[in-house]
Amino acid sequence: ARISEARSAGRFVIVITHAGAEFLPIPTPRIRRLYRDFIELGADIVLGHHPHVLQGVEWHRSCPIFYSLGNFGICRDFRRRSEEFGCAVMIDIVANKIEGLSVIPIENTDSGINWIESSGKNNFLDQHNHEINHKDKLLFSFSN
Repeated sequence: ARISEARSAGRFVIVITHAGAEFLPIPTPRIRRLYRDFIELGADIVLGHHPHVLQGVEWHRSCPIFYSLGNFGICRDFRRRSEEFGCAVMIDIVANKIEGLSVIPIENTDSGINWIESSGKNNFLDQHNHEINHKDKLLFSFSN
């Protein structure tokens, strides 16, 4: 109800969730339905976290859904290589519309957070698109 109320009041609505199955490379059908429902209710963007791995991006009704942003600054021994990665999202909002969206991939290392530079973005993107698209046809993209 709060999403619809905020939308009706003319607000830009960002839903941030802490949900999903840990360590799965794609979201469960239940999570996909739930996050799409947030968009249906009036959310402009959905940002998910909790699974500790990247789970892809989907555009629903021209609104981005980030199912899981992966890990960001987690200080622990990683059990899987996929847990070492995450993303930051920069959103340019003008007049309650997304005018720009940037995804900044990161890698968690023993020395801290490393921003993956533009030369490494393509490899990062290709790797995650390959993993995700072969499983569930989600897109992990740096632009809409």
